[in-house]
Amino acid sequence: LYLGLAMTSAPGRVPQAQSRERDGKTFMDASVEVFLSTEPEGELWYRVCVNAAGAIADSISAPKLTAEQRRAWDPEWAQAVEAREGGWTAELSIPYAAFEVEGRPARGQVWRVKIGRIAPSFPNSMWPHNPTNSFHNQAVHAYLIFGDPNLLANRDFEGGADDAGQPAGWSCHYKPTHGDGKIEVSREGAPQGGKCIRY
Repeated sequence: LYLGLAMTSAPGRVPQAQSRERDGKTFMDASVEVFLSTEPEGELWYRVCVNAAGAIADSISAPKLTAEQRRAWDPEWAQAVEAREGGWTAELSIPYAAFEVEGRPARGQVWRVKIGRIAPSFPNSMWPHNPTNSFHNQAVHAYLIFGDPNLLANRDFEGGADDAGQPAGWSCHYKPTHGDGKIEVSREGAPQGGKCIRY
C-alpha cells in the first residue's frame, strides 16, 4: 500500500521534528498518523506514524489487547520524508502482509482509513473532518475502496498530445451545461522537466 502525503506548515519555517527510536514519542513533533482497518465494521485498527525527521511509530488496536501487545506490532514498512520551508512530504510503503492480507486486496474490497496531522502549537487536523481533537474517535473515518491498478498508458502525460491537443491515451468528457472547455498538456505549473494536464 503506497501513500503520498503533503503537509503545510507556518510560512518560512521548516517543520520541527527529532530523530527518535521506533515507537518513540513522534506525536511530540510535526508528524502524520495513518489509521487503517481491513474490515468496514471491524474493531481492529492499524496505526503507522512518521515525523518530519523520518522517525516511525506503529501499533495495533483492538478490544482486549494490552498496551504491550498494541506496541508489539512492528511490521517491515518503508518511509521517506522531506522537510522544507512551509511544509513537508511523506511517502509510505506498507506491504499488505503487514495487515495479514495475502496479496493485493480484491477489486471492490473496502477498508477504513483516517489520517491525522500533528503540528506542535496548532490543533490536530484530520481527514475526514473530526469534530473532536482525538485521533482515536472511531466514529469518524473514510472508506478506502480498492479498484483496478492504473494501467493507463501515458499516465504521467510525458507522451505529449495527440492531433486533437489531448494527452495521448486520454479523453476528455464534460457536460454541455458546463460550457465550453479544453484540455491540454502543459509545462507551466509542472515540476521542473515534467508536464501536467490542464483543464
